[in-house]
Amino acid sequence: MKSQMYIEAISKQEYESKTRLVASLKIDGVEKECWFDYPSEYSRYVCDERIDAFAIALIPLAMRKGLDIKSSIPISEKLSYQLRNYYIPILSKYQKTFKKIKLLCPCSSANYNMKGAVGTGVSCGNDSFYSILKHIDINEKDFQLTHLVTMNVGSFGYQGGEFSYYWFQKEVKKAKMVSSELNLPLIEINSNLMEIYQENHSFSGTFRMAGAILGIQKLFSKYYISAGVDIKKFDITSEVNDDYDMFNLLVASNESTTFYSTGLEATRFERTKYITRYTVTYDKLTVCMCGNENCGKCAKCMQMLGALYVLNQLSNYKKSFDVDKFEKHKIMNLAKLRYYGLWYKTHFYKEIYSVFKQEQPFTYWLCTVIAITIIYPTEMIKKFVKKILPENVIKKLKKIIKKDD
Repeated sequence: MKSQMYIEAISKQEYESKTRLVASLKIDGVEKECWFDYPSEYSRYVCDERIDAFAIALIPLAMRKGLDIKSSIPISEKLSYQLRNYYIPILSKYQKTFKKIKLLCPCSSANYNMKGAVGTGVSCGNDSFYSILKHIDINEKDFQLTHLVTMNVGSFGYQGGEFSYYWFQKEVKKAKMVSSELNLPLIEINSNLMEIYQENHSFSGTFRMAGAILGIQKLFSKYYISAGVDIKKFDITSEVNDDYDMFNLLVASNESTTFYSTGLEATRFERTKYITRYTVTYDKLTVCMCGNENCGKCAKCMQMLGALYVLNQLSNYKKSFDVDKFEKHKIMNLAKLRYYGLWYKTHFYKEIYSVFKQEQPFTYWLCTVIAITIIYPTEMIKKFVKKILPENVIKKLKKIIKKDD
């Protein structure tokens, strides 16, 4: 008999100021509980009539482990059709780690939506702000944003538990400020998906978010998830699910809720240019790979600083970045950006340097020479040192360098 993920029961539980949507699971014979927490004022919108939330949130895991999904509880008919006919056969064909599985559950074609709300996530990143600001005061009123969402479903560490929740609460603080400034209600969603997966969310992040939203499908008729890349970079064979988000969100939609992959029409640089028109981003923009405050050193921070520099917008973001420090070491920072553009995700930096080359050709070529002759060899030495030195020695060296900075 083939291994299974059996969804035995789904229930709503009220506690403190939360409503918990809980699924009792049996994964390859091991009993587990998977849950999503929503604010209690949204309790009436939490959907426990169907397995949609958990089927979507967990199907990447089921396919990687080769587990058929079985339940006596219905799944949305539209969702079942899309998963059976598109998601499962296509992903099992083009993803090396995804196996073909079966969905063994009844279907329901009911539309449970009762509010017609429109939502999107607020992480305070570039893509997030783009999705938010593109859907405020628009002509198509049925598509205008009504709610913001912040959720803890995997992006704060695969460990889950207190570690992930700590960083989630850091993001919630900034999300609340954006919510207040834009006068849009904020919904906080917490989950234990990380404990179920115990893996990096890069292959499943989109479906984890979609699952959390299908848990309150009675509220949201439309939900926008920010695209990681523009449509030109669409790649169904990529190990990063952001690279085929449009496909993911087409198959994740059901009778109650339609998902949209927003930002597909714009490159990262174009999105940056767009959001700099709005003051709400000036003191809240957060792109760092290393935490909730921008370090100004990592690849994501450097990319954003470079984009803001060529857009002549750096001065507006002094509360988000250490702009003075960037300016103080401007040539070396721009050279480091050039290094990233030559050897690391070149498409992210191409537009930055095409503007830079046109407006400051001498500085552009100077930075290119420094990137090749100084920064590249230095980075190679760093990588070599990391391989040969013990971890505790590397930590001490980092502390010394940090003090010198």
